[in-house]
Amino acid sequence: MPNRLDWVIVVGVRRLRAGLEAGTVCLTAALAGLTVMVPIDPLEDATPQSVASIDLAVFQVPRATMAAAFVTILAAVFALMMRSAVAWATITLTGIALLIDQLLWSSSIAAEATLTYIDSALAGVLMGVVGTLAWPRRATASGFLFGAMAGILLGDFTPAPAPGESPSPVDRLLLDAPSVGLSTVLVVAAGVCAFEHRRQPMTVRRLVDVVPLRSILAAGIIFPTILLTSEWFARDGRDLSVLTVGVLVIVVAATVAALFLPGRDGLLLLLMVAFAAAGSTPVTVPRPDWVVPLFVAAIGLGLYVGYRRGLPLVAAALTAVLAVASVLAVAAGVHGEVPAVVGGLAVAFVGGYCLGAATPLFPTVPPLCIAVLFVPSAAVALWGRDFERVAYSPGWYRPTEPVRALAPGLVALAITAGCTVGMLLVYRLRPNTKEAIRRRWARIRETAVTTSALPGAVVVRPSHPEPPPA
Repeated sequence: MPNRLDWVIVVGVRRLRAGLEAGTVCLTAALAGLTVMVPIDPLEDATPQSVASIDLAVFQVPRATMAAAFVTILAAVFALMMRSAVAWATITLTGIALLIDQLLWSSSIAAEATLTYIDSALAGVLMGVVGTLAWPRRATASGFLFGAMAGILLGDFTPAPAPGESPSPVDRLLLDAPSVGLSTVLVVAAGVCAFEHRRQPMTVRRLVDVVPLRSILAAGIIFPTILLTSEWFARDGRDLSVLTVGVLVIVVAATVAALFLPGRDGLLLLLMVAFAAAGSTPVTVPRPDWVVPLFVAAIGLGLYVGYRRGLPLVAAALTAVLAVASVLAVAAGVHGEVPAVVGGLAVAFVGGYCLGAATPLFPTVPPLCIAVLFVPSAAVALWGRDFERVAYSPGWYRPTEPVRALAPGLVALAITAGCTVGMLLVYRLRPNTKEAIRRRWARIRETAVTTSALPGAVVVRPSHPEPPPA
């Protein structure tokens, strides 16, 4: 009997640790995503200094979010070289830095634009480290995907309050991100996880299971392309030739970046490029507070369905439906709370489904794909043509009275169609599994050894050839 009791206690403690780790991963990803998507506080006192500071911050937000995207992928690569305890300690220290940053923000010691860059960089560290750290296990990987998409979409769906109006408690909580309370919980939970992993040895991974350089190259292609194209659309987005060339550039860059990634992991990158554009087109504000938990539930449902019955091409089709629906809604003049609720639920479900339908194999790819959502898409830029900024409104956030325009939905539909063609190309050219990738790299190495040998030399091949450096 005592032995059985000991076994029950051990199993219970292990489950408690696993639950704590999965919950901390989810919280970290959600807080990081929310921090990037809610970059400025629109409720500052309306003094000339604060208005000028916020105006400068809005101008700098697109570059700050791209910086967050690059920091995310760099942190993900460095996390591969860390022990789990060191990675959790990094998350803990980054959470402490966010706490200090919040205190500086509330005390108005530093400029708003500077703090936006600092917050974005810290959020990128959190997203990159926790994304790579979570990937070995299904529970923590699911927590990362769910938390990241929830944080990003809740931030994207948060409207700025109208002048003279105070925000609701839910909106106040979201606009305050990263709040002192959530940051404190993150620091404590991550510190506990670091302590629990203190004796865990470093995982030795074969290079074929890591491939970090490919993710960095893909990021260097897709992030600047999206941002530069968005800035171009914000300035000259009323010219059809500009829109046509811009869409082609985005699609080609996304396809090339996807082909840089190992296997078929590039499918999720293409889906996220399409979703970033199409998900920005439906009406999602004004929305009541009670629907926010339903948005979160829709993300979870989409992720579950994607795991169970996920097909990447179906995910692309659903993404295209978002763009088509937004065009029809604009043409019909649909607006109000009911369309906002329906639109938000649809975007949330499709976002979760895309993540579940094209789950990557390699640990640095998920943070890369999530980081694509940080960079303002072409659709966001087209909302800002009237004031020539890459933003939904002059105050950055979605306006409660959006501009009636067909261009964002049509451009998003074109990007989605192009990314679907890119997905077909990835299916055609890339193997599906790690085993197939290993065999391909072994054949490449064997061919290289054979062709580089001198005439008449005896070629000795290893029984288990290692893949070449990525």
